[in-house]
Amino acid sequence: KRYCYSLANVRRALGRNGMAAMRCAEIPRHPGRWATRLSPLPVRPAPRARNDSSAIQFLPPGAIFRPAGARGAAILAAEGSARLAVRIVTDSTSDMSPKLARELGVSVVPLSVIFGDESYKEGTEIGHDLFYDKLVRSKVLPTTSAPSPGDFLAAYEPILADGADIVSIHISGKLSATGNNARQAAEQLSDRGGKIEVIDSQSVSLGISFLVCAAAKAAVGGAEVEEIKTLVEGMVPRVRIVVVLDTLEYVRRGGRIGRARAFLGNMLRIKPILYLRDGEVHPGERVRRKSHAYERIFEIVTSYPRVAEAAVAYSTNPQDAEDLCRRLREALPGITVSMTRLGPVIGVHTGPGVLGVGVLEGEE
Repeated sequence: KRYCYSLANVRRALGRNGMAAMRCAEIPRHPGRWATRLSPLPVRPAPRARNDSSAIQFLPPGAIFRPAGARGAAILAAEGSARLAVRIVTDSTSDMSPKLARELGVSVVPLSVIFGDESYKEGTEIGHDLFYDKLVRSKVLPTTSAPSPGDFLAAYEPILADGADIVSIHISGKLSATGNNARQAAEQLSDRGGKIEVIDSQSVSLGISFLVCAAAKAAVGGAEVEEIKTLVEGMVPRVRIVVVLDTLEYVRRGGRIGRARAFLGNMLRIKPILYLRDGEVHPGERVRRKSHAYERIFEIVTSYPRVAEAAVAYSTNPQDAEDLCRRLREALPGITVSMTRLGPVIGVHTGPGVLGVGVLEGEE
């Protein structure tokens, strides 16, 4: 038996254009009862009404309506976070996808990449593909710039105005001035009444992401600022980052090694393995050939005794990342192994063809 809500009411709610693209369909929601949903016809969607600021979205059963367009973007940015007592802020070197940041209610303050006279905000004004293409073609190495205190004020003030406190988690202070600028902004807002706790992750990319995700989930669970701070600071010593570079050329351009050493390393197909410890990058082993370097990373990661979570990051080599993800999932059953892409700011210093793994170890 089929039925739907009053046709007149549906017409009034959707308008003539909306009705042209919708039909009623029956869906069982509870035993012995029927519910109604609107599902798309296999036709071209009707044009948007002039006074409608969002597009109609077709949803599966149980989904939540999320308007598209400018109004929808604002709703997505606030979804799951507007009513939280504590909001989490991070920076773009966390390499969190926009989708994940929205789902967790995390605000991301971008760093900038500078090619000559052109400056781009990471994640908003330059994407991964465009950046790596420009990086390879450019004769001059681009530089990076931390967000200013003013950038953090712009991120913090709306959150405080909503009555929430803030936990702000950022790239290692030994690698960037980002955290210091965040603290300056927090000091300027100290008279606003809300709490702002700035935490040095002593990490980058995947390492920051582990901390931010845990903090955001704790905030959703009702944790207060001090509780989240204790949680995050307790996780910092348990984060492991290991990276293999495809070429020494970009390290040379950055002035870390000489031209002759870089040339010799590339000639010998040396793939340097780097570690992040105590907030700094440390040289590790030098392995001949990429396949040997990937095998060594696999051995290192699987040797950790208490792997609680792992993630693989890549720059321009997604197939290598997928292969390593598959192997780690097989070797670490029951452990979540995710994958992400390294952003432009990290790419400036590492170049294309990079593969890295982050591990969060469990407590002893």
